[in-house]
Amino acid sequence: MLARYGLTEANLIARGMEAEVYACGDEVVLKLYRGAPLAVLTRLQAFYAALERDRLFYALPDIVWISDEGEYHVVLERRWPGEPLSVRVSRTPTAALEPLFAHYVDALLELSQVPMPPSTTRYKLHDPEGLSARADGDWHAFLRRWLQHQLGRTEAFLVREVADFPRKRAQIFAALESPYTGALGLVHGDFFGGNLLIGPCRNRLFSPAHV
Repeated sequence: MLARYGLTEANLIARGMEAEVYACGDEVVLKLYRGAPLAVLTRLQAFYAALERDRLFYALPDIVWISDEGEYHVVLERRWPGEPLSVRVSRTPTAALEPLFAHYVDALLELSQVPMPPSTTRYKLHDPEGLSARADGDWHAFLRRWLQHQLGRTEAFLVREVADFPRKRAQIFAALESPYTGALGLVHGDFFGGNLLIGPCRNRLFSPAHV
């Protein structure tokens, strides 16, 4: 597959949990997925394209092209310069870490202010369980469904390990019975140093990592 795109193992940038990432010139990277459904990747591409990127001081992933290669799916993404924030932190003296962490928090808070695209029909981007349709209720209604689903797998453990768990569970569900009246913004479930690049990028400090 690499030979088909004129690449070798020498072009490898990183291996993530879902894909291998290869340098493909100065402008793009090639991501090689095995097992990821094509629909998941095309949904992610459309989601990124629909976001109001100008609200952020950092760059977001930009999926240029997706190809179904049978056993593999090949994705080309725009290549952003920089190094993982986790790498920068590991070689930064403790006394100098505060500005890095401040930028991280700023980036996280900015992301939460990006509104859901009007075309979004689910609260979760990837929802194989089918629990997050917006037509089935507001944000609190979704959280009730999701918690009930998760408790089906974890409740026995929580009852054993969490003091007074039944009362605490009842309190959570009671709180979610009220209608949700807040805004709907973005929540990234894996917003950590290994998934962020830090470096010069159109005068922006952060851009997403390619893993």
